[in-house]
Amino acid sequence: MILGLFLVLLVINIFSGCKEKDEVIKNGALLSLSGDAAFFGDGELKAIQMAVDETNTKGGINGKKIDLVIEDYGTLDNVKGITALRKLISYDNVRAIIGPTWDMAGIAGVAEEENIVMISPDNTEGIES
Repeated sequence: MILGLFLVLLVINIFSGCKEKDEVIKNGALLSLSGDAAFFGDGELKAIQMAVDETNTKGGINGKKIDLVIEDYGTLDNVKGITALRKLISYDNVRAIIGPTWDMAGIAGVAEEENIVMISPDNTEGIES
């Protein structure tokens, strides 16, 4: 499933038009690598990294390598999660984000406000009843 999500991000990167001056394509991973959900986040990171490595080994996307920027937000820490998300967007300048590992109030809204594509392996914010 993670590989499928990553492939969607690759297509988004291709069609969103990387700037010619960009040497790499930066994508982010907002994962729970510590705390209660670390056993999920660890597997997600390994799958994402495998997809990045495979893509880069095959020449990247349109000749540009993928640079994966990873942020650990702990588990269900909204403040830390939103801070990490904003860092990925504003400081690291990622083009798309995979994550978060678990639902977190406000994360999807911030991504939408910032016009950043975010695909989560396990996020149903606003869908659950």
